[in-house]
Amino acid sequence: MKPESDGTRIACERLARSRERLRLALQAATPAPSAGSSNPVWLGHLKLFPGFDVVLAAARAWWSQQPLHQAGVNLAEAANAALRPLAQRAPFSLIAGAAALGGLLVWLRPWRWLPASALLATLVPTLLGKAATHQPLQAWLMGLAAGSHGPPSSATPGPIPRPNGAHPSHTASANVR
Repeated sequence: MKPESDGTRIACERLARSRERLRLALQAATPAPSAGSSNPVWLGHLKLFPGFDVVLAAARAWWSQQPLHQAGVNLAEAANAALRPLAQRAPFSLIAGAAALGGLLVWLRPWRWLPASALLATLVPTLLGKAATHQPLQAWLMGLAAGSHGPPSSATPGPIPRPNGAHPSHTASANVR
């Protein structure tokens, strides 16, 4: 029975090494979220658009100076502390409550209570003013330069001009003798 115990021991060692390699590969494949950045993936995709970084930086600077900013942060922390135990105990109840709250929000339509023109008249100039003051001129110029490049032309290229200035169709007939 000595060969079987050696074979079993070798197989167990190989299995342990394989599991360790898998564990290390999985840890390397999933980057750990940094404490400073909590940006969602969709925001990274939006940053690919030219000039979006300038607008996003201006909106963040504007929001950080608003009086409701700290109230929103405090509300988010309180909701997280209150809802985390509920989510661990009864996740389906939390989902049902969120669906009911979302349905009530859609039914009441609070976004229609404030006229859109009043909202745009107050937000757009403020955001543009903040964007102009918080971003250097180079950032604006780079955003404009990146946005000015249109899609590549789909037109087929014309005939290649000849060095002597003659049109290619003329030289083709001239070469046939």
